[in-house]
Amino acid sequence: MDKRLVTRAKFAELSGTSRPNVTNLCKGTFSPALVNNKIDLDHPIVNSYLHEKGIIGSSKTEEVPQRNHKHPSEYLTMTISEVIDEFGTDEKFVDWLRAVKEIELIIEKRLKNSQTQGDLISREFVRNHVFSYIETANVRLLTDSPRTIAARVIEEVKAGKEKEDIETLIRDLISQQIKHVKEQVTRGLKNA
Repeated sequence: MDKRLVTRAKFAELSGTSRPNVTNLCKGTFSPALVNNKIDLDHPIVNSYLHEKGIIGSSKTEEVPQRNHKHPSEYLTMTISEVIDEFGTDEKFVDWLRAVKEIELIIEKRLKNSQTQGDLISREFVRNHVFSYIETANVRLLTDSPRTIAARVIEEVKAGKEKEDIETLIRDLISQQIKHVKEQVTRGLKNA
């Protein structure tokens, strides 16, 4: 199976990146993707880079036929000869696995950094705190609120209030329940 190799200049043209930037990428991130000083377009790191830039699938990369690799878990049941048929050599498969591993490590680090910076919160926290408050509010709105609203509406009707006044009353009673939940969730997020 032929590799899709391109020169640094061709890659700069395909990706819309400057040649010095491509050289820096080849010294660092792309180093596992270099074959005889050319860039392997099928290498997962290069593939990921092109995908992030929105270039994969565009007319720019159609000049060189693309190969789509399976998810790493799909290779677990394949024989070595099937893997070699897919990649050309067992070394290429090992390179691909290393690249997938590096990509996964990068994703893991980004998620940890986002969580450390406070951009992400844990699913467990959301499940235990946010959803529990919403569930409590839901129960109140469906059990306590109807009785309170009905009693207050009857009083207002007996007092001769207009329809708009009664609508405002109902809106206020429901808003009190929702406002209480919003305050609880906000307080929980601050304390997280």
